[in-house]
Amino acid sequence: MEVWQSGSTSRDAFENKLSDLVGVPVHLRFPEDVWRDPVNGRVTGDHGGLWVAATTGPNINGYAWAEIEILSPAGIYAFRALCTGSPRDGYRAILPGRIPVIQRRGAVRVPLLVPVIFRLLEYRGMDLSLGHQVGRGQSRDISASGIGIVTDLRLEPGLVVGLLLDQAPWSNLGELRAVVMRVEAEANGRFVTGLRFYGNDRLVERALIRLIKEAMLRQHTPPNPASSADAG
Repeated sequence: MEVWQSGSTSRDAFENKLSDLVGVPVHLRFPEDVWRDPVNGRVTGDHGGLWVAATTGPNINGYAWAEIEILSPAGIYAFRALCTGSPRDGYRAILPGRIPVIQRRGAVRVPLLVPVIFRLLEYRGMDLSLGHQVGRGQSRDISASGIGIVTDLRLEPGLVVGLLLDQAPWSNLGELRAVVMRVEAEANGRFVTGLRFYGNDRLVERALIRLIKEAMLRQHTPPNPASSADAG
């Protein structure tokens, strides 16, 4: 298990950085009685708070609480804030006094070597999904929050992809939405890429956690002595 390297920044310092965050992915999760599904959007500006553009989401006349994740290459800003707005007008979040930032992954990871297929969805607000750009690679490890893959292509941090784990039972999850957080070049010309899952359906998230737990149990279960004897 890796330890979260977390800290926080003041609201004023965060607002000074917002111009550099325009276009990066944002994930909002409202209470289920407000909006059941995750809302995926991007930072659009800092006019009196954090503004987010999204194509779907609730119409909020007053204010509603939301759990917000801003997935920048420099770190993950994760906080709870009051939001107002709509998909048509955009959402405005009232920033808290301090903004937590997580700079490294912290979930339990398990080795996973399966083929992966990915397609490009979005980069800094630009829709790439119509280009049908598809790549292939292999997973290296996985957690409930993200995955490491190896590919021949260099994927730019901040790029949003749709990722399919092309081997059962992982393929039953369908396409997982993820954002590229870091890229490291290997001596053989390939690239180790770390992605963070975000904006996936709650049922998919639960199914992913269940598969990871099953993989962990298999790794820590000793071989059946009877089977070993039969093999000898």
